[in-house]
Amino acid sequence: VGGTVNWVAYEKVSNSSYGRVIVSLDLKTELYGKLSHPDDLEKDYWDLGMFRDCLCIFASALNQNTRRYNTFLDIWIMKEYGIKESWTKLYNVPYVENQYTSPKTVYISDDDQVLFGFYDLINNNQYQLAVYNSKNGNVKIPKIQYIDSKMNRKVYVESLISLP
Repeated sequence: VGGTVNWVAYEKVSNSSYGRVIVSLDLKTELYGKLSHPDDLEKDYWDLGMFRDCLCIFASALNQNTRRYNTFLDIWIMKEYGIKESWTKLYNVPYVENQYTSPKTVYISDDDQVLFGFYDLINNNQYQLAVYNSKNGNVKIPKIQYIDSKMNRKVYVESLISLP
């Protein structure tokens, strides 16, 4: 994003606990730094991504009593890179009782549809893909067979950076 590489790391908060932080490497200056996540991000699981050339956070919250997700998936975008106050929640995909868990966002289209993977609790914890339409709030599960939860779900983005 903007000539930087960003990833999630763990930082020691106290003697027995760690907190998640965003680490950033500026490729031009070769300087490392930390980015602030949104104050309202009180989620148990979150990951980074990119959408419309902006840094994104994909987050979900686990209910400690039921051990299930209350909010299935929140998608945040940092509209101005490095500015904490520019974090904006784009989407909130609602949780459907006893249906799915452990979301992993795969792709967000230009027409505001979110492709994500999840484990279907009703169908023997089978891994599935779904599409969330943010305009009408619908979630559709396409009929795709033989999806492996360990498959590497990445969207190809052209780059001049060579990876090992």
